[in-house]
This record gives sequence, C-alpha cells and structure tokens, in this order.
Amino acid sequence: MKESYKIAVIAGTPVDTAMGVDYLKRNEETWEILGYPVSSTPQEQMNFQISDTENRESVIGAILRDGLEKGVDGFFVYCNSLSASVDFNKLAELFETAIVTPLMFYEETGGEYGRIAVIAANNKSLAGIEEAVLKGNSDAEVIGTALMPVVKMVEAGYSPEIISEKGHLKELAAFFEKTGCEALVLGCTHFPCFGNEIKNYSSLTVIDPADGMLEKLRRLIG
Repeated sequence: MKESYKIAVIAGTPVDTAMGVDYLKRNEETWEILGYPVSSTPQEQMNFQISDTENRESVIGAILRDGLEKGVDGFFVYCNSLSASVDFNKLAELFETAIVTPLMFYEETGGEYGRIAVIAANNKSLAGIEEAVLKGNSDAEVIGTALMPVVKMVEAGYSPEIISEKGHLKELAAFFEKTGCEALVLGCTHFPCFGNEIKNYSSLTVIDPADGMLEKLRRLIG
C-alpha cells in the first residue's frame, strides 16, 4: 500500500469542486488532491448534462486522461447530477481507473430505508438517484424535489439559515415527514453546507453520500 495517493475531484462548478477538494483534504491529510470543474456555472453545467452523449463522454474523458497523465490514482465525482448524466462505470473500465460517484453509494445503501426523501439540483439527478436506490432495493419508495434555486443560493454564498428560509426547506422537510419518509438524501453536493441546519428542525435522518464514497475509494485504490 502506498503511503500517499493523488486523487482528482471532478464536479460541476468551481464551487462544488472546491467543496469536494476540501472534504478530501479534511479526511485524508496525506493525499494530494486535484480539482476538475466541468463548467463555470450551475446553468452551464445543466446545459452540459443535457448535451449529447458523445460530447459528455469526450469532456469527461479528457479530464480522466489529463488526471492519469499527472499520476492520479483515483477519481472522486463530487456531483450527483453529473454522475447521473455520464456512464462512469463504462469510463472506469475504458480508462482502467478507480472512479467513485454518489450513485454508487445510493445503490449500495438503498435497502436501508423503505421511503426516502431526496432533494437534488435538477430532475435528471433525481431520476438517477431514484434508479440507483431502486437497484439496491426494488421495494423502496423515493419522493423527491429539484431545487436549482437553492443550488444558486449556495453558489452565491448565502448562509445556511438564509438558504433554509428562502428555500422553504423547513416546510419541505415537514412535508417529507408527513408523507412517511424516514431519511432525507442530500442529493446535490452543494447541499451538505446546510445539512446541519435541517437537523435543527427535522427528525429525518440526513444522508450525505460523501463518507460512503470515500470509504469505497479507499477500498478501490488500496
């Protein structure tokens, strides 16, 4: 086992890329972390995600190629909607490298809850998360909401309290509770910044996929 590893974070914008880099640096102090934002803004990222498959795979392939040329040992895809828009399992085989995404975590943990609430950046991401959960547990029920305005508030640097108020997250959490949800998935990597705020007023188990992704990456590169 190597004493240290070089890991590349791939995410949607510079903001969530920086969040992913910071997360890995906090949890693996000896690793060298590189960052690869795919787009400059949330809207640009959404346009990328609905572009044709060839374009998406070409852009991500170029990032993987550059990372591997720089000696990267594994890739940490810190973006739910991006992982729902690109076949990273296919690219991992093609480039013979370790790649982890949030969807891999959801598939592995889908059986833990019967009814799950999901907040995501867009509906494409919601669909990808639901599919992954159902692969892990075909009997699960997923109730979700797309919250691009909340993503934009995070990008703009609003505080968790203001995001919660303006995004009506307290009311949304109450709705999820009333519909019988047991847990709330933070289905966008912008959202952990207000995860603790939700815990202040909701009894839902708040799920951030990052820890599970990190454990999977450790296994793959170790």
